Amino acid sequence: MTAQAADLIFFEGKEYVTFDEPLSFLEGLPEFLDLNTGNIKGYVALWVVVANRLFIASLNGYVPGRTDKGLGLVFSNVQAPIFASWYSGRLRLLGGQLLRRSEINPIYQHEVLLVVKNGEIQECSLLDRTGEAVCHEFDPMLSVSIELLEGFSPGVIDLVRNLGVSSLGDLVEFDGLEFAKATGLGIDAVIDIKNALSTYGLSFGMHLQGWPPKQSPVRPL
Repeated sequence: MTAQAADLIFFEGKEYVTFDEPLSFLEGLPEFLDLNTGNIKGYVALWVVVANRLFIASLNGYVPGRTDKGLGLVFSNVQAPIFASWYSGRLRLLGGQLLRRSEINPIYQHEVLLVVKNGEIQECSLLDRTGEAVCHEFDPMLSVSIELLEGFSPGVIDLVRNLGVSSLGDLVEFDGLEFAKATGLGIDAVIDIKNALSTYGLSFGMHLQGWPPKQSPVRPL
């Protein structure tokens, strides 16, 4: 399984990521289009904790057939931030350096566990792994030149290179929607590229902390 895109969350003035999905607990959630296998849920949300209460502050995603944007895809006539009163569960917040990459259980330098009931923080525990060794291991396919990817015409390759993208590792750090906006390509073209990436076990929206690796040149065709 491809590693999934995380939501962002601010807690006590610090930025963390979370792979838990508080928004998925909301009844009536529309079906978002997943533009990459690294974001099956189809969106990325920004959360904030204020006065021991959990709020959703912004939302980035695409729902076919809808003209609304952001939080308007889920909430009508409500101003951000929105109190997450629907959510009860445990939120695992991860921050600092990525010490060990894993599709199931990535290990970060700092970890915060929040116990939430109806949007209210009930308990908080902290774990600090400062001093532990950092282990960066990357799939060799990430160093392959973008010319190898099917679906890229010479014109598109030039366009992508102008964004500073020369390898598949550079490319997959883009979110699918961000890539479409930056290149001006249509959704269908981006989906074709997404499908081509999936043949190599890669996807848009991969978070590659430590990329590019030192002394790791792009492999030629």
